Amino acid sequence: MFLAHSMATFANTTARLGFVMPRAVLNADQHQNLILRKYSNSASFRLTGYWDLWEVNPLFNVPACVLFAKRDTLLGSDKEKLPVHEWRGKLPACDVHWDTAKKYLASESREGRVIYLGTRAALSTAPGASAPSKPSEYLAVFHQGATIVPRSFYFVRVTDVNGAVDPETLYWAETDPEQAAQAKKPYHDVKLKGSVEGKFIFTTAVSRHLVPYVLLPPVTVVLPIEEKHDVLNIVTADELEQRGFREFAKWMKEAEEIWEEKRGDKAEKQTAYEWLNYSGKLTAQNLKQKHLVLYNHSGMNVVAAYFDRHNQVAPFIVDVKLYYAAFSTREEADYLPAVLNSETVNTAIKPFQSVGLLGERDIHKKVLELPIPTYDAENGKHTKIAHLGAQTRVTSAKAIKSGDFPIGSSIAVQRGFMREHLKTELEEIDKLVG
Repeated sequence: MFLAHSMATFANTTARLGFVMPRAVLNADQHQNLILRKYSNSASFRLTGYWDLWEVNPLFNVPACVLFAKRDTLLGSDKEKLPVHEWRGKLPACDVHWDTAKKYLASESREGRVIYLGTRAALSTAPGASAPSKPSEYLAVFHQGATIVPRSFYFVRVTDVNGAVDPETLYWAETDPEQAAQAKKPYHDVKLKGSVEGKFIFTTAVSRHLVPYVLLPPVTVVLPIEEKHDVLNIVTADELEQRGFREFAKWMKEAEEIWEEKRGDKAEKQTAYEWLNYSGKLTAQNLKQKHLVLYNHSGMNVVAAYFDRHNQVAPFIVDVKLYYAAFSTREEADYLPAVLNSETVNTAIKPFQSVGLLGERDIHKKVLELPIPTYDAENGKHTKIAHLGAQTRVTSAKAIKSGDFPIGSSIAVQRGFMREHLKTELEEIDKLVG
């Protein structure tokens, strides 16, 4: 809008403009009209090139670029190629003079064009599809997990669990201190403790539990849900008490009071239970589904894993930090993580991920807009990928149990270790996926 306004208001017929912009204008959904040159003719400008400043720092608080344009009644098209300078370098400080900055900077001349991921478009120098395409059929079957927040209400440590949780037994639980330390204000100081009936104890995992091909041991949560006829239902503190579950009723009653106190007037618009089951993402889950595929909703790279929901000490609920789909066969549930973890897929989505100061960050369903074929047991390539995915899953699980796995390190270190450990297998899979 500002670029168009500047051209319409201040530019003469031969004007040229260089405009510093957030780098998101190159790929974000809200800038598709600019990327595809489908804005109004009354804007009267044409893009003539851009600088990519992603690898220059320090610069701004968000990654930046510079768009170049000229006054023109011809807007151009998505087939037009643009000259691009990709700058890189580490400056001694922000806002230094060019005489200083040029000593630390280098640039490379590239050719930019519009590439597509499904129907999404981006301006990029990376390889990519030159026309829109239909997304994978898997786009419709993956769902985001439940908003199990505030974390301090639900993420717990439970004592005296030996083997599977007994639904009829009382367990002592308290807010997991690790989750409490990471909780957002105003819930960072909330700590609950008390007895909980076993039928309200579940397991879950967040993004940091996910490494390529395998999920680290899930964590414990307590949730006010009950399964009836394979359907999950929310139960309030009053309902828990009426049904004789007095201990967990006390827990949820305290959670209700804290929610109302911390939320103030907002608590009238949305209860703690409505927030927990936001958009029905909790009660939509089916605990009978065994073969799950999980992947992270954000991060630099897609990380996916097969997960056996039934092989747990307590029923497993998918958290909002993960996307999930259930499959009827283990073969298909091994095939898809192999595809999603491939370098081919990671490279393809890079130009379409939003970028923060630490790199690419959002994934969501972008990855499923690639034309990933639905698994076909009669297709030799598909079955080969599934077989390699199964082998790699077993190798990953063994690596975690080995003394070499960097337990306690950051998730980036753990994922890096696993990719290096699986390097040979990943290269073989990537050839097939590509």
